[in-house]
Amino acid sequence: MNKNKYRYGLVLVGGKSERMGADKGQLAYHYDKSQVTYTFDLLSNFCDRVFVSCREEQAQLAHIKDYPQIRDNSKYLNNNNNLNNNLKKGGPIVGILSAMDELERNDNIDFHQMIIVLACDMPNIDKNILDHLIKNHQQKKSEYLVTAFQNPDKDKEWPEPLCTIYDFSVNKHLLKMLEEGIKCPRKMLTILNEKSLINLIKLPTSSRDALVNINTTEEYQKYKKHKNERKMQVKVRYYAILREKTKVSEENISVNDLLDVENKKISLNNLYTLLDKKYNFSDLISKEKLTVAVNSQYVDFDYELKDADTVIFIPPISGG
Repeated sequence: MNKNKYRYGLVLVGGKSERMGADKGQLAYHYDKSQVTYTFDLLSNFCDRVFVSCREEQAQLAHIKDYPQIRDNSKYLNNNNNLNNNLKKGGPIVGILSAMDELERNDNIDFHQMIIVLACDMPNIDKNILDHLIKNHQQKKSEYLVTAFQNPDKDKEWPEPLCTIYDFSVNKHLLKMLEEGIKCPRKMLTILNEKSLINLIKLPTSSRDALVNINTTEEYQKYKKHKNERKMQVKVRYYAILREKTKVSEENISVNDLLDVENKKISLNNLYTLLDKKYNFSDLISKEKLTVAVNSQYVDFDYELKDADTVIFIPPISGG
């Protein structure tokens, strides 16, 4: 296992999407990439193994069938007892518990292994958000069973259970609450937080809408319309010889036309190519000698740009 990655990631796609009228995992928010693919690829940046959590009847759907799957465990759905009656309609907690069950049974895991859970209906989640979650978790992972964001869109800023890091040892607490008739994951995390078992963290100031989830056709159409109409811009800051070359310290750049059709994203590579054509940076310094940061985090040139990102190209101190 790569020591810099978590072992497991879980994409939750098992909801029945009754209000949406279509499987939410097949919807495309990021160009023509399905949300299952987007979320799976996103988690793959941080996890050695990623699974798609789905219902049995979803397993052969075109947008799901080629991914490693963990299907909802029938023991939570079929038997007549208090536990199963509480879960007979399924839900995200079934997907989370089923994954923990299967991985504990078949993968010989450490009891305190972690799993990053991410629902497929949260299109604003990106690398920066997950990186923020993980860094906060790593600082206090020995003290808590769960690391979760406070969702600013919910009353009393309840914990968000579907973009969250779970310690497998939290399983026994979840099962106990289910037996007591509690089946809402957010309510479960609220109770765990009251017991000081959750590392509850705030979203970055610039990402207050990161946890928005899309549940209805109307919400989906509104989101897509807003995204299509929005003129995507990034702020670029220059230092040292690059500032001397551009004659400005910073500028806003429209990047809507920089879409890489093959990779379905607007990357830093695309932005750099645009700026090189405009300012002939390569006459001063090779691209390989530049360091680049986005929103104060060092990144690679394949980083996917988002609206309102702040980009800094940093030449070596010697200038090249």
